Amino acid sequence: MPASAAPSRTRGPSRAGRVLIGVLLVLAIVAVAVPVGLFALPGAATGGSPSADDVAAVPAQRTPTALAAPVDPGIAAGGTPSSGMSPNSLPSSGATGGSTGITTAPLPTAAGVAAALAAARTAAPGVDVSAAVLDAATGRSVHQDGAAEPRLPASNLKLLSSLAILTTLDPQSRLTTAAVRGTGRGDVVLVGAGDVMLGSGASNASAIQGHAGLQTLAARTAVSLRAAGVTGTVRVSVDTTRFSGPALNPAWYADDVAAGQIGAVGPLALWSGHTRPDAAPGERPTDPALAAGQAFATALRAALGSTADVAPAVTRTAAPVRSAAARLGAVDSATVGEQVQWLLEHSDNDVAEALTRVAARAAGRSTDPAGTAAFVRDTVTRLGLDTRGLVITDACGLADSNRVSAATLAGAMRRIVTDGRFGDAVAGLPVAGLTGTLDDRFTGDADAAGAGVVRAKTGTLNEASTLTGYVMDRDGRLLVFAFMASNPPGATAAARGALDRAAAALAGCGCR
Repeated sequence: MPASAAPSRTRGPSRAGRVLIGVLLVLAIVAVAVPVGLFALPGAATGGSPSADDVAAVPAQRTPTALAAPVDPGIAAGGTPSSGMSPNSLPSSGATGGSTGITTAPLPTAAGVAAALAAARTAAPGVDVSAAVLDAATGRSVHQDGAAEPRLPASNLKLLSSLAILTTLDPQSRLTTAAVRGTGRGDVVLVGAGDVMLGSGASNASAIQGHAGLQTLAARTAVSLRAAGVTGTVRVSVDTTRFSGPALNPAWYADDVAAGQIGAVGPLALWSGHTRPDAAPGERPTDPALAAGQAFATALRAALGSTADVAPAVTRTAAPVRSAAARLGAVDSATVGEQVQWLLEHSDNDVAEALTRVAARAAGRSTDPAGTAAFVRDTVTRLGLDTRGLVITDACGLADSNRVSAATLAGAMRRIVTDGRFGDAVAGLPVAGLTGTLDDRFTGDADAAGAGVVRAKTGTLNEASTLTGYVMDRDGRLLVFAFMASNPPGATAAARGALDRAAAALAGCGCR
């Protein structure tokens, strides 16, 4: 049976009314719970999020920067600190007012948290949830319930892929899509470097999707062709040799591919493998790379005008030379960090797969599905996270053969919020009731305490729902959590509700 239960991406801005209600609610909570100045505001990643002014008014939505990650395998795995390391030895940050609110606020007791979570889950009988809750400052376990049990992570696997990307690639680096000379005088090869967020129009410096535009690339290429005196017929081909192996992971269900949850993975595509920026999941070209080539050929034909004629057919070939001397034009993507923000906020399967392959190649690993999965798994091991029962078969979480424990996910989230290398991952986490894949959740009375306060990565397949993130509790203690539900048949909404209520319980919890 197909694994998927929901579109891979959430598109469009949140409703203004819901944003206003969420902000007002959070301001009331923040007034008594969150020390002002404790966080630093993450950069706004997409046009679908509230404005910088809106978010700045809500400290609970800001990225925690006052914690630093101790190099300690026990803590990284979600356990207790090793001997010789003080649980409260994390340095303060004078720039943000210090971390004293996080490290000196009372730590909730295990019994208190267990009671709060049990009460939150009574409304969803039959939904089996495993849970891990850690104190962000010390890494100590606050609550465990089946935390070591490997389960289906769904899109929470993207957290592990993001760790692999950001530990390998410079988050400020960009992917360059180039047009180069082919073997013949009129041959132009469009070389993919892993940017699957290309736009068909002009480059848009303020956007992530469409940051690099094929119309801009065509204009630059036309200038070079005119300068070289090229006339007659120009032939366009695409080079997708940067990635190896099958474009579709054998672990994905054919029905999920047909429904548009994922498409052929390659180093070259428009709009995350779709036909336009606001396309529905199923609106995909059969071959994303050739579709990008066609869009480039169309733009090049318009840019050249009467100078030369561009042949209608676009083929696939390897570029004979990729040197700077052979380059006719190039456009750069949004930064790697911005792309990580996007893939987490929108749970973008295509970007997760392509960008993880780029990182695997940079690490000297195979870019086929098996090699990319092994690269992510090895990164988890290298970071000292709990790997008991860990099975990774793709980078986006669509495969139902993946297995990750709540302990691993909670340890990964703690690493994300305490290690400065992963600031872009924190900035990409959806805000409950306001942004990304959480924009329409935490809207009821039972989970309202989490609205605007919880930041978490969602995950939904037919058989599983997951939620991993962080929250400031009522006393000002920063907690990280991972909740994993096995969905009873037809109970996906109930499972999601159980996870949302659990996260909201932590937000409203003193729990001592």
